[in-house]
Order: sequence, then C-alpha cells, then structure tokens
Amino acid sequence: MAAKRNDSWRQMVDTFSWVEQQQRMNKSGWATAQWVLEQQMRAIHGSESDDRRREAAEKRRAAHLRRRVKEEEAMSKEESKRKRSRETITWEEYQARWDAIHRSTQPLTFKDIPWPQSCQPSRPQHVLPQAIATFLCTDPDTTLRRKRALLVWHPDRFRRVMCRVVEKDREKVEEAVGIVARALTAKECRI
Repeated sequence: MAAKRNDSWRQMVDTFSWVEQQQRMNKSGWATAQWVLEQQMRAIHGSESDDRRREAAEKRRAAHLRRRVKEEEAMSKEESKRKRSRETITWEEYQARWDAIHRSTQPLTFKDIPWPQSCQPSRPQHVLPQAIATFLCTDPDTTLRRKRALLVWHPDRFRRVMCRVVEKDREKVEEAVGIVARALTAKECRI
C-alpha cells in the first residue's frame, strides 16, 4: 500500500514539474495545468467522479425529455380541444349573422364575420375553397345560395363591411375575402 502511495506522489511531483515547465513556455498554461491535475485526480481516485457526472447528465437529459413530452402532450390536447371547439354554423345561422352585421355599426374582428363554410375559421389559412363549395352545395337551391354569397363576398361590395373591421384584423380579413371570392367564382362552385 505504501509503495502505491509513493508511486502516486511521484507521479504528482513529476506532473507538477511538467506543468511548471509548460507554464513557463506558455502563458495560457492554467487550462493545461488544470487538465493535468484533473487527470491526476482521476488516476488516484479512479473514475468515480466521471460516473457521477455521467449519471447526473443522464438524469438531466431524462428530466428534459419528460418535460418535452409533457409540453407536446399539452400542446396536442390544446390543439384537439381547439379543433373541437371551432364553431359550426348552418346556412340559416350564416344568413342571420350577416343580417345582424348589416344592421349593426359595431367594429368587426376576423371571428365576428360569418364565413361561408360550416366550420368557422380562426385564421385565413382555415378558409378552404372545398369547404366553401360544400357549404353552398348542401341544398337543392344551390344557385340561389351562390348568388347571395357573391353579393356579400364580391370585393367591391365587401368594402362596406371592410371599413368596420378593426385594424389588427384587416389584413387577415382581406386575405380570407380573396380566398372566398376566388372559391365562389371557381368552376367547382358553379352549378
């Protein structure tokens, strides 16, 4: 046991003298000296500290992954809840809401506007031409529905409503109105 201790001390003395020599040759020798001392400590004490560090790092990674999974699950639940809670309307409700908008003088937001699709969108990307065609074509009187929709959604006529849209939603509403107008004039929607 004493021989092993003497060997360890001899190694430390040799290493220390080497470090001093390196410091004289290099001004940034502190990092090298620290590295050498760490290597010596590992040689003397074994790799227990490395094992502890590795275990701690694995625990941190596992905790991070658990947090990410929980966050993704929460986002997924929120998204599905949002999809389920999207408002759906019928043609009669759609017409009634437009009548109320024409009678009112209140400012409008994107969500206040009844869009010609059964599932009401929360942003312009959710205004879908196929959904518009389906909404208008679910009745034997499809031609009349399409004509009424064209009267509302024609860009020149929609200006009366657009002047009441709040500034922060104006760009979104303009984009969605363009999508609706193109969908109403598309061949798929004509009957």
